[in-house]
Amino acid sequence: MKKRPIILALVLYTLFYLFISCGKYPTQSDSPYGETILANNLKVIDNMDGIELFNIDSHHINYTFEVSNYYSNSIEIGDIIIGTNFGGYIRRVTGLTRYPDRLELKTEYATLADAIINGGIDTTINLTTGAEVSKRGDNFDLVSAAKGVSISDKGIDLSGMSLYAGNTQGVSVDVKVIDGSISFDPKLEYGFGMNSKGLNLFHSFVSGDLNYDYNLKITANGKFGMTGLKNIAEFHYNTTQMFGTIPILEVVTLKLDIGFIISATIDGDFICG
Repeated sequence: MKKRPIILALVLYTLFYLFISCGKYPTQSDSPYGETILANNLKVIDNMDGIELFNIDSHHINYTFEVSNYYSNSIEIGDIIIGTNFGGYIRRVTGLTRYPDRLELKTEYATLADAIINGGIDTTINLTTGAEVSKRGDNFDLVSAAKGVSISDKGIDLSGMSLYAGNTQGVSVDVKVIDGSISFDPKLEYGFGMNSKGLNLFHSFVSGDLNYDYNLKITANGKFGMTGLKNIAEFHYNTTQMFGTIPILEVVTLKLDIGFIISATIDGDFICG
């Protein structure tokens, strides 16, 4: 068996996507964004008595609410409705039909700019990718993982994961993680500001320590060079915060990818770390 030096680079990519569907924060007159001012026709369903969202049609136009005697019939055509049920929604009412036990609303697309005249927020979210995720109840869910990837006390356990198995440049190649893990506890800082013209400021910044340790086994029967990118895990973090009286549902998606570059001549097995 021949063994020669191998050039190997393991790169970790972390991609964050922040989607804000609707939310709520305290009013702060000393905020750099100025005083929080909400639209007069804004109706926050979560703060209303006797009404609860029951169904949304497949086109997200017709919204059906269950109502009780405590409901005050305060929703009118032209109002902006906001709520957190069914994943969060913000809509403009274009038609309504009242029944004794339900309220059916016909709606159209609306944005936070329709609900917030002026205001803004800065906030920080601390995320964890280790075993403590399942213990804190923060709705930080592992939604997908590559075969061989799991959550452990060390963070993300990569032991047994295949990076590549196939034929490249006429050479049969198998690249596998014998044992290894990644720990990453990112801190997401973001903020946004709105005025009468809509969203006028948005910023986000991710920081944190990324630690990884691994041993790879590479099996090949000749000289080859290759690059690759493999998604190893995806997490979703959901939280609801307040903007004045508006509930804002924040959804953070954390995707972890491994990129690799290999240039080697191997006839047999090679283990490196």
